[in-house]
Amino acid sequence: FRRVLFRSADDIEDTSNIFTIGQSWSDLADNAPAAPTNSPNYSVDTKRPTVAISIADNALKAGDSTLVSFTFSEDVQNFSLDDISSSPNGFFGPLSNKINNGDGTFSYSATFSPADDIEDTSNIFTIGQSWSDLADNAPAAPTNSPN
Repeated sequence: FRRVLFRSADDIEDTSNIFTIGQSWSDLADNAPAAPTNSPNYSVDTKRPTVAISIADNALKAGDSTLVSFTFSEDVQNFSLDDISSSPNGFFGPLSNKINNGDGTFSYSATFSPADDIEDTSNIFTIGQSWSDLADNAPAAPTNSPN
């Protein structure tokens, strides 16, 4: 009996996979198998998730707020407001429930309100890497919002 270690390539997401053992081998009595043998099906998910950040209004004034949406390339786990580092120029309200967009993507949103007495034209939200997809693949890098 022999063991073989198989490592999948990166950036693969495929639910239909098998190994096939052919007939070019034999046992110690020189008996070859009658037919090839297929493994049970297995799935592979080495594809890292991504997130896109959109800001409804990027020119806020005193008293304004804006909806910030976080759209993930696939279903994710462990995402929270703690994953968002924002400039010290405001705060987020509660994070929405996860929404299945019906096209394989999932979204969250939160309202951002600027702090009082701020005048700054350069503000970026950064999503860290402590969340993952359902196969525990973390994003490859932090993601920045548009300004």
